[in-house]
Amino acid sequence: EQCPSVNDVSWQGFAFHTSVSVKYQNNIARNFSFNGVPANYASVANVEVTSGRFFSEPEDAHAMDVVVLGPDVKDALFPHSEPLGKRILINGHPFMVLGITAKSKAGAMGDTSRDSAVLIPYRSFQKMMPWEDWHLLLIQARQGKLNVALDEVESLLRRRRAPDKQSCIRRP
Repeated sequence: EQCPSVNDVSWQGFAFHTSVSVKYQNNIARNFSFNGVPANYASVANVEVTSGRFFSEPEDAHAMDVVVLGPDVKDALFPHSEPLGKRILINGHPFMVLGITAKSKAGAMGDTSRDSAVLIPYRSFQKMMPWEDWHLLLIQARQGKLNVALDEVESLLRRRRAPDKQSCIRRP
């Protein structure tokens, strides 16, 4: 309501201060990106799930131990088996695999980081790592309203939270 040009908002929580391990039986994932995200993240960030599904709002609200994997992580952990419904360990905690995301088409400068994603519900992330406070805000503008939406969000953030050295708004 304070940003009428914004269609939806999501975010990612980062394990900036914490080392994270992801494994299934004797297989260990390496070079992955671990994030806590809300249920609307797939829609806002245009993440396609090709196998299984993304987690739901109730699964996030109840801090369920569920996970969606990028295809590179799936291949590392499950080279010869189907991962859906299986439990992987994230820092020793069991998480059930709900879905696998689509393989990325290389984006700007060949970015395929989504392929190495390990995504858990945001509230599960908070429960597991309450000290982690690094976040990325994702803003989905209404059609044709990108610059206006960015101005609205920047103004709102400046009113609510004085910008500091660690805060920035990046424009496309």
